[in-house]
Amino acid sequence: MSAEVVALGGGILFVLVAIVGGGFTIRELMMPRVPNWARVTSAVFGLLLLLPFVLTVVNGQTEKGARSSSGLTPPREQGTGGIEIDTEPDTTPDGIRITGLAVTVRNDPPRVGDTVTVDYSLTNVGSQPIRMDSTFVGARDPADENRDSEDENENRVLGPGETIESGGRVFLNSAGTWLIFPCYLLSEERYCPDEWKAFNVIVMSS
Repeated sequence: MSAEVVALGGGILFVLVAIVGGGFTIRELMMPRVPNWARVTSAVFGLLLLLPFVLTVVNGQTEKGARSSSGLTPPREQGTGGIEIDTEPDTTPDGIRITGLAVTVRNDPPRVGDTVTVDYSLTNVGSQPIRMDSTFVGARDPADENRDSEDENENRVLGPGETIESGGRVFLNSAGTWLIFPCYLLSEERYCPDEWKAFNVIVMSS
């Protein structure tokens, strides 16, 4: 039997003694009266034994709540137009970290003819320079056709620890569900992870 189990059992026993120490009789069973000072001492001692277990339960609940809002479950934030995006920073295998992802659109819900504007920052968290071909905003319309934004940061060398601002605008020319995501292309023809930080935009007919 572990020390923790013994302490828990002892704590419960001492607290019970403090509670029923006033004496009672149930048929042939009689509990003698315990002096008040002994009951108080028993209660204090029992509570001291139980305190570590109470703190463990409380800390467990606190950590559980912290995990749900610290990053294990990516936070979802709502931009204009009721569009939900994952704003949690993320680093790709290329050593490029995205932060500050934001999206804006005029109407809520978005309508045909609106333009979605996406902004984000990219940081080189590695120890070597990264040569980028371009950055852009990837977009797929309801028919899964490519509607990527124009390129930015063309032929840019991103030094270790350096951050660049990027983004793009996507014109919503048809109703339905669009898929939009920030992305980059490296000089060796390597793209960002497939549909990186993607979010849906549900477009209504105008």
